[in-house]
Order: sequence, then C-alpha cells, then structure tokens
Amino acid sequence: MQIHARTPINCSALHLWIILRRVECFERWNPYVTIRCGSPDPGAIRYYFTNNPRSGLRAMLTGVATIDDPNMTLTLSFGTRKHFRFVETLSIVRTPSQHWLHHDLTGQGLGVKLMGRILTRRIEPLMLHADAMLEGFVTLSDVLAPKQGDVVRVGKGSKRQQAEKSNELN
Repeated sequence: MQIHARTPINCSALHLWIILRRVECFERWNPYVTIRCGSPDPGAIRYYFTNNPRSGLRAMLTGVATIDDPNMTLTLSFGTRKHFRFVETLSIVRTPSQHWLHHDLTGQGLGVKLMGRILTRRIEPLMLHADAMLEGFVTLSDVLAPKQGDVVRVGKGSKRQQAEKSNELN
C-alpha cells in the first residue's frame, strides 16, 4: 500500500523545516502522534489510529522519528513487525516558483495486504488533514515569531529595560 500527497507551502522552506523537525511540535500538527515521555530513545513516538473519531477506541502503534537535516526529510516509522508496518515520509521540495511538502505513506505486512483499500480510503484524508494543520501551525508561528522591534531578553533584563536603567542613572 502506498499513498502520496503533495501540498504547496506558502512560506520559506527553511521555516517549514524548522517547524517540521521539532519533535515536540509533532502533536500540534499531526493529531495522531503523541510523544513517548520517559523513553530512552529521543525520537520515540506513539501513533494512534481510530476508525471513528467520536469513539474512544483507538489502535496504538509505537514508532520512531528520524530527522535528515541535509535532505529536509522527516521519517516516521511505526507499527508491528509482521502485520502492520508503516513508514511515513515528509520531505520539502524546493522549486524556484513554489515549495512543496511531499507526504508519502508506505504500508507493509499481512494486515495491510488484507485491509489495503480500506486503509487507503481512511488514511489519505488524515494525511491531507495533517498537512493542512502543519500549514496552519507554520502560519501561526509566523505571527508569533519575534519581529525586529520586539524586546529580546538578554542577561538580567531586556535591552529596552537595560537602556531605561542606564538613562535613569544618567
């Protein structure tokens, strides 16, 4: 089973990569991933699937995140050894006119072979939803990013506070 999605991104590729590679942000743009706290592996994640978002019944698959900075690629590998094994890859492709987020999912195993069509129908919309959430998160982080006139904390106070103190002393 293979699913491919390609989404245009309306920000710089570097800014998208900074957000995409931060493991602590996975939960904010991909609602099906949670970070495994206390794991010896810093890239350990948990992946949750559900057939019905309203039900509390979910399948949990453990996995690992691999970050490839030079190629701007994030790989999430999760599942079980024999029945359900998935590799989800998100990569940024830069062109002169537009940046693209390529989102690919490959599934292997007996369970995937038996349920391939059903999984494809269910997973593809989830991938597009995660891409839309990622784009929204990147846009939100643009708004929250410090601008040129913002006060930056240095040492025991901000530059503005330090300047005000020096003016008070003079």
